[in-house]
Amino acid sequence: MSAYMLDSVDVTDAVLHSSSIPMPDSGQGEFDWVSGAVHVIDDLRLDPVDHLVYSCVKDHTGRAVRPGLDATYWLLKEASNRWRMFDDKVMTDSVATESMTVVLRPGFINALQAYSPVGAAMRIVYEDAPGGAVLRDETISLQEPPVDWYDWAFGQIRPLENVLFKDLVPYPNAQITVTVTAGPDNPVGLGKLLVGDLIPLVDENDAAGPGGVGDGPTAEPISHSYVDIDRWGNTRIEDGASSTDLRFTLLMPTVNADYVLQVTRRRLNKPTSWILSDRPGFRGLNSYGLGAVTVKYGTTRSEASGYVKGMI
Repeated sequence: MSAYMLDSVDVTDAVLHSSSIPMPDSGQGEFDWVSGAVHVIDDLRLDPVDHLVYSCVKDHTGRAVRPGLDATYWLLKEASNRWRMFDDKVMTDSVATESMTVVLRPGFINALQAYSPVGAAMRIVYEDAPGGAVLRDETISLQEPPVDWYDWAFGQIRPLENVLFKDLVPYPNAQITVTVTAGPDNPVGLGKLLVGDLIPLVDENDAAGPGGVGDGPTAEPISHSYVDIDRWGNTRIEDGASSTDLRFTLLMPTVNADYVLQVTRRRLNKPTSWILSDRPGFRGLNSYGLGAVTVKYGTTRSEASGYVKGMI
């Protein structure tokens, strides 16, 4: 199996060209902050500069300092609904009803990945420039295919946990439109949307010599729930999020060992999508989190032991 990591670009105002999610989104309790207005405790207001939602912690009136710069009166709550799919928190979803569309102009990219998509289908339209030639128009179902006839007839519908579109041809002014749809009045959402450079780490078809993921890579689901015991001994489980840790070995000709060390070190302190296989049936060998490798050099063959502390 070949392995990749996605060196994603930061999505800024310059990259996010448009979105069908309003900002502020009053349906999510968001309202614009107004300079000099009256604000009371628990008011939620959207900072016009950083796209973050703040909660009022002290009654006030007449202040002209925006919430992001006024910690005495405002406490950061979360990103706005439009920006949650791009923020640095992985368990905050951008949500809508029936459909959502975002248009990105990220420059040179070759891949797009979505985590925790909610809906019936997802479509991407990739153009070489805004209004230019359509290079890719693809729609996929957001449901896992059945494993056998019994699962097809009686099994529960299982949503895809992540979606990867690769082999996009890079263009400097590329535009990509992402649309998630569902039935009438049904929810849609995206937990994390990434675009960037999908970097091959090891390739089973490498001309320099066979490489790939060694036998026995592991994916370990981690629960972040905890047991709460009060002073009378009553016990309950406080639900938390979950994530997946990966442990693996990458095999390669030694001529590629420096390359693997360098590209993984570049993302050492940045959450990254690690893809140990994009083959059907191996979707579990995919996680978003902090990863690192230890490279053991050999005369002709080398290997890298890797670990990813998952955040999703």
